[in-house]
Amino acid sequence: MRIARGADAVAIVRNLLLRVVKEAAAEKRSRIVITDPYCLDFVEEELRKDGFSREDRHWVKHTMPIAVTAKTFVEQISSIGGLGGSRGKPEATRGLSEIVRSDVRTAYRLERAYWPLKIIDAPLPSYIIPIQPQWAAELFDDDLANQDLFGARMKLSLNREGVYYRSAVPTRGLAAPGRILWYVSDDKRYQGSKCIRACSFLDDVVVGRPKELFRRFDRLGVYEWKHLIELAKGNIDTSLMAVRYSDTQLLANPVRWDTFQKVLQAAGVRTQLQSPQLIPTQVFANLYRQGMGYKENL
Repeated sequence: MRIARGADAVAIVRNLLLRVVKEAAAEKRSRIVITDPYCLDFVEEELRKDGFSREDRHWVKHTMPIAVTAKTFVEQISSIGGLGGSRGKPEATRGLSEIVRSDVRTAYRLERAYWPLKIIDAPLPSYIIPIQPQWAAELFDDDLANQDLFGARMKLSLNREGVYYRSAVPTRGLAAPGRILWYVSDDKRYQGSKCIRACSFLDDVVVGRPKELFRRFDRLGVYEWKHLIELAKGNIDTSLMAVRYSDTQLLANPVRWDTFQKVLQAAGVRTQLQSPQLIPTQVFANLYRQGMGYKENL
């Protein structure tokens, strides 16, 4: 039996942690406890990165499957002793909501730590990115993948992060960190296409030549070299864009084209989604809440 080492071992731990957190969120459990007191050093490091903290001999993480304002988040997490055990310590959270509403990196770190939390008035840029159904099925969407003859790939079901390639023009101002709402374009072969179907963190946006991007991100995706050359129309000097994303959450109620177009138009956004589209924070909150079946006023 081959023992995973180095980057492979870290990837396995990160993917398993996401699976545990996803299950907790689906069951609406707000607290995860890992009781093994003898974790390896690199496992402890990944636990800390994922928002776990040491309490006695256990590792504990709070999950928040909600979409709320920064003020409500701070109040709720303080009440359950989050943020390093801040229960009963108002000085630990005083002013935090203002920081979250103004600092992108702080909001990003908190949403990651308490995933699938969404802080709806945080300054994180949010985008709708179009993706063809076959690539959504390959990269993150089990429901679409299961419509194929061979079903979802094992690599798909285990991957916590991935990369999606597209033309570098137009860039449409894509900037990380941020959030992605994935719009799966229309395809009669796939039931559930022409909908916004998932939400991810946008971790990085890199523009480069096909060989550079392939060498850098090959471990993260299901793309083969032939796919990048096809995207570059056979020209190895053409610039492509690699969109690195992570922690994808499938929406419980995919938002159909007609529905989300009304939301966009009401906010003054008109797009046929031929390329990524920056959307206002309130539009993201509206669409995400609809997709997850959350109440409008939280």
